[in-house]
Amino acid sequence: MKTPDYSWFDTDFGVRFGIFTCFDILFKEPTATLLSKQNITDFVYPTAWFSELPFYSAISVQAGWAYANDVNLLAAGYNNPKNKNTGSGIYEGRDGEVVAHMSHDLATRLLISTVNTKQRGTPSSRTEKITITSSTSVNFQERKLDIDFFHYNLENFTSTIISGPDTNLEYNNEGFTCKISVQVSLTGDGPTYRLVAWSGLRTYGGNKSVYVEFCGVIACPDTQLSSCGYEPNFLSHHVQFSRISIRSVSKKSLFSYPITLTDELLSFPAKVFSFKSQKMIEEFGTNLTSNEISFNFITFALGRV
Repeated sequence: MKTPDYSWFDTDFGVRFGIFTCFDILFKEPTATLLSKQNITDFVYPTAWFSELPFYSAISVQAGWAYANDVNLLAAGYNNPKNKNTGSGIYEGRDGEVVAHMSHDLATRLLISTVNTKQRGTPSSRTEKITITSSTSVNFQERKLDIDFFHYNLENFTSTIISGPDTNLEYNNEGFTCKISVQVSLTGDGPTYRLVAWSGLRTYGGNKSVYVEFCGVIACPDTQLSSCGYEPNFLSHHVQFSRISIRSVSKKSLFSYPITLTDELLSFPAKVFSFKSQKMIEEFGTNLTSNEISFNFITFALGRV
């Protein structure tokens, strides 16, 4: 096994930045050591990420990692949408996405924002409202043919369709438990929302198998589970979730993160959900909840690696 490469640099304005790249974001090292032993709270992240629906879109992974660790993340993604590479952003931990961009064409964009420095255990000092204009996001329906995604095969997932005001799902498998309950109203013709859960080995890049756990709510193009992981059509659809409660308990995995993705391919505003993870005696428990989601979304879930 190769020894992780721990990298950081110090700036003349008093901030130490940790550095990691690409699939490092899904694994314990090198980031765990940079977070705990070096006490770094600001990171730069160059990547050539290959986006995959519904759990691994670039923006949702970047935002989820920054949120779970409550750190600043400056993510610069190589941009080639036809090759499934796009997605950059600036994130302020539990304050969420400051600015992010999923591109539909082969171009360069510079993302600029004022970012507050962080100290562990200290509440954020950000008070102003950040507005993300349409130039920093993608209209999913207008541009869906211009951005390609890999598609995760969910046919082995335990799943139930949301067909009424109250829907629940419970999943148990070899030390992993997932419990989901939702209250919702749906209007118009459009995608099918499902509660989904699964744990097991999956392959990255055709040659590396990794144990993963998923527990959450996703939008699928139709009622067939095989359609999940493909782009839904939201043109005549509106969703109103009055309550989503997701609870996972794992004996195998410490790091969990929120996976959120709107129909504009951005992460959820931090104010609309709550995330809490804690270590118990021999298990790790995580809660992801929201009391109001009044916009269309593709993914609201917990992921563990």
